[in-house]
Amino acid sequence: MDKILPLYKAELRDDVDGITAVSLVKYPAVEKDFITFSKEKEQKKKINFVADEEKHNIMGCVLRANFPIYRRDGEYEYYVEFSKDTILEMTKKMFADKTYADNNEQHDGEKNISDNLQTIGYFIKDSENGISPKGFDDVDDGSLFGIYHVTDEDLWDKIKDGKMNGFSVECEMVYVMDENEAVDVEEQEILEMIEKLKNKINK
Repeated sequence: MDKILPLYKAELRDDVDGITAVSLVKYPAVEKDFITFSKEKEQKKKINFVADEEKHNIMGCVLRANFPIYRRDGEYEYYVEFSKDTILEMTKKMFADKTYADNNEQHDGEKNISDNLQTIGYFIKDSENGISPKGFDDVDDGSLFGIYHVTDEDLWDKIKDGKMNGFSVECEMVYVMDENEAVDVEEQEILEMIEKLKNKINK
């Protein structure tokens, strides 16, 4: 029998809330990997090489609008979703606080890589106005994307080897339960099985 899990909407409530860091991770919660730019025009693992590798640039979805993200606190399971309006407010605060330049690996504060990344830019997907990156057609308008230049060869090798596949934000937020919505968990259980298999293969 499928489980129905509650859905919470993320909201900013005070000056403390917002993005505190942008991490590079193996399994991004937004379930969309980097697009890196390479002259080889090849595909390796989950990375789509489409342009000039010499630039060592990465682009990916940082916050995905209207996309339920699975969470577990102890035995309590639920989903969190960011609206496009919340993402816009988070983006404005991130630039005011300059936290886009606070970077680490796998949400590990001991693995600070801020000096190994240079921020090129951020943008919000807006198909009506022609802002729609290739490879992200299934990502809703209002989603936040980031582009970074990788200055460290070891970090670039991790990205090419599929050890770092995308962005994941660290943030302080308030989660408000949406009493009119819930999430059917059957699909999520399948995704979790796939991730467990990935972890076994990579060990």
